[in-house]
Amino acid sequence: MSNDKKLKVAVTGFENGHCFYLYQGLRSEPDVEIVAVSFAPRARIIYEKRLGEDAFKGVDIYYDEKEMFDAHPEIEACICGGSNRKHMHEFRLCAERGIHVISMKAPSYDMVEYDEMIRLAKENHIVVYIELEMRWKAAIERIREIIASGKLGEIKAFNAYNYSHNPMWWQHWMDIPEESYGKRIPIREGSRIFRGGALTDHPHIFDIIRYILDSDFDVVYAEAAPNMRDGAETEDLVYVIGKMKNGVIFSLDPSYANREPEQARIVGKNLSKYPRAVQVEMQVTGTKGTLYADSYNADCVEELEPGTQKYSVWTRDLALDNQRRIFVRNFISDIRNGTDNAAVSLEEHKRTLMASNAAYDSIYRGQPVKLCD
Repeated sequence: MSNDKKLKVAVTGFENGHCFYLYQGLRSEPDVEIVAVSFAPRARIIYEKRLGEDAFKGVDIYYDEKEMFDAHPEIEACICGGSNRKHMHEFRLCAERGIHVISMKAPSYDMVEYDEMIRLAKENHIVVYIELEMRWKAAIERIREIIASGKLGEIKAFNAYNYSHNPMWWQHWMDIPEESYGKRIPIREGSRIFRGGALTDHPHIFDIIRYILDSDFDVVYAEAAPNMRDGAETEDLVYVIGKMKNGVIFSLDPSYANREPEQARIVGKNLSKYPRAVQVEMQVTGTKGTLYADSYNADCVEELEPGTQKYSVWTRDLALDNQRRIFVRNFISDIRNGTDNAAVSLEEHKRTLMASNAAYDSIYRGQPVKLCD
């Protein structure tokens, strides 16, 4: 592909919420031409409402991925954005056509499928990027630099939480175990709650602890509390503790801890009230000191509302938009130049999802699970 040629891109599924942001970024990228999208019909209604009726002007729309690819052999890259269950199908369609892939944050929780993705990527020489937005955060890089500098001494403990609302209220597939986790597996024997909720949706802190500590998981123990949402089929509240292979003790909380009616009340374009839709904070403790960081909304200003004791937070979407542009531009550069700038490879992310699966296994068995090397 010549360097002066726009990258022809497609989107499949459009069911993952982050497709909204990536699509916006791609539309504004001068080196990209969006050729076609395939929708789940309900998703089209949601995204046309969010993006505007002209959002897909000049873009061919399909309801079947294979039909889209057959009609557009010029497609060079694709965002695989269907429900988690559909990622293997979407990935295979792309790989067998030599189409490069941006996958949403959980390519598959089925490790047999995951290995098949790795094989297909290698055999067909495609570039694969995984959309894990926490890897784009400047705060994460700064934490990693501080740890490497030795200022905290020997790292002994790591604590993090990744709270959010439950997105099932606008993406119902995320509360359908088969669509979210890929299978219908009870969280415990005889339970009416199944795998596929908060632990499936929030791999970020599992990825970040591996990244900033440069170590893998050794032992994982997890428990799930009763759901706080009536009728939800997948887990709301999970807590995970354990040890990394370098000896660091950790505790991770990836729960859907923010209630939908009370969270993320938008006042202006960038103004929301606590608790925010997404909160990610972490604490790293060493023999010489402790570091505490708001790792998701670090670029914000907190203000007390006049005449009240209520705090509001102004967040700047521009910073995250710029990070997405860098992500997309690195993807384009790797395709054009044969380089490798992916923050997270398939092989790398597999070890993170294996830790999430180990947490599920621990909940089911009621005992710690040791991960294999």
